Amino acid sequence: LLQLRRKNFVPSSQQWQLYASWKMALKKLKLLGGVTRGNSVTIFHDGDYAFERMWKSIEVAQHRVWLESYIFEPDRVGKETCRRLQRAAKRGCNVVLLIDHWGSPFAEHAPELRALRAAGAHVVVFNPVWPWDRGQGPLLFRNHRKILVADEEGFCGGMNVAEDYAGIQYGTGRFRDSHIWIRGPAVGVLAGIFTDSLRETGASPAARFKRWEYAKRAGGASISLALYRKDIRKTLDRPAHRQDTIVQILQSNVQQERRHIQRALHVALQHAHDSAFFTTPYFLPPRRLMRHMIQAARRGVDVRVLTAGKSDVPLSTMAAQHIYGSLLRNGVRIFEYQGRTLHAKTATVDGLYAIVGSFNLDIWSFERNLEVICTMIDPSTATDLTNQFSRDCRSARELTLSSWESRSVFARALHWAAYQFMLLFRRDPDSAVVDEHRSLLSAPSATRRDRD
Repeated sequence: LLQLRRKNFVPSSQQWQLYASWKMALKKLKLLGGVTRGNSVTIFHDGDYAFERMWKSIEVAQHRVWLESYIFEPDRVGKETCRRLQRAAKRGCNVVLLIDHWGSPFAEHAPELRALRAAGAHVVVFNPVWPWDRGQGPLLFRNHRKILVADEEGFCGGMNVAEDYAGIQYGTGRFRDSHIWIRGPAVGVLAGIFTDSLRETGASPAARFKRWEYAKRAGGASISLALYRKDIRKTLDRPAHRQDTIVQILQSNVQQERRHIQRALHVALQHAHDSAFFTTPYFLPPRRLMRHMIQAARRGVDVRVLTAGKSDVPLSTMAAQHIYGSLLRNGVRIFEYQGRTLHAKTATVDGLYAIVGSFNLDIWSFERNLEVICTMIDPSTATDLTNQFSRDCRSARELTLSSWESRSVFARALHWAAYQFMLLFRRDPDSAVVDEHRSLLSAPSATRRDRD
């Protein structure tokens, strides 16, 4: 896009088509908000490096450390994180740890978290599931976000705080995951999404703390959303970093009818010109996303999906097998990762648009969970993700239509049953995943004019 603005640069017809398509796409994406310039980003594909960088950011923070995680285990990684948070609280930082009760059902009673509260930090549990302490939201409304804001540095991605997400130095190396480190004004947007998660814990965070008597244990301190907003404004007002990456932080909160991530995925597929590569451990997309994938593949876009071969949720993998036929028949290529357990949630489109976050291409992320992603308009970042995608595919098995159709009767029945069971958890029946749906298979290919 920048080359097309240079003098004496004569673009090819393909470059003009790419420019015209993404010019319209960027206009649509901008309407979703959360766009900032002047950011610097680094993507980690190794858990050890990611946790080392996060711990260092916590260690040097002077004002605030806000950590949000779906899973928080009191293992080696969790204990080291707690130690860093305790030191930050003792030196006067505003420390908040927000964990999901479904993902971390027993973490709040761990000795490490009790010590963290005693040091002056706040520990908030999202939407408790126990009958005697039920949250305000529906039982299946979960906080799947992974966010760290340490002063002017931010992190998000797929890594929870547990040994399984670290490498062999600090953990087990079980998962192949990705996480992103952000410096710049986008951190203020990420902090705003953190406060959105806090609001979902109740009418006001101070009321929740009073109810649990955490404020008393923390020396009478309480969370002030007004203070958070002030900190966010300060971050947004800071001068741009030297690296000028355009970053858009997007969220999904279906309770508040914020479906920004879903819309961004639809826009990216509608305007994809050459390629669209998705990495998702759980692949059970709603009908509309499947339609966009099929339409993109029909008009010549190289659409590929890398999903888990061996999964920590085997039922999801079995259910996904049931819907592969519609995609394979229409040119979408599907790969099952055979290395470590896949947990990364990334995407690249046309070597230009890059996505890293917590969002899976499944029913839970689309219809229930709180989610967050970081998207970038940056060829170098997109190239990094594309190269990682290629490396992962070399450790994956590509599914073919013939192998899918040659499944045994028992396998077909098992996949169908798993699929039907997963549909029980959908929030909106109209947006359910549909396989072999006549309208999906007969959907006409989009023309260049339709996409533009």
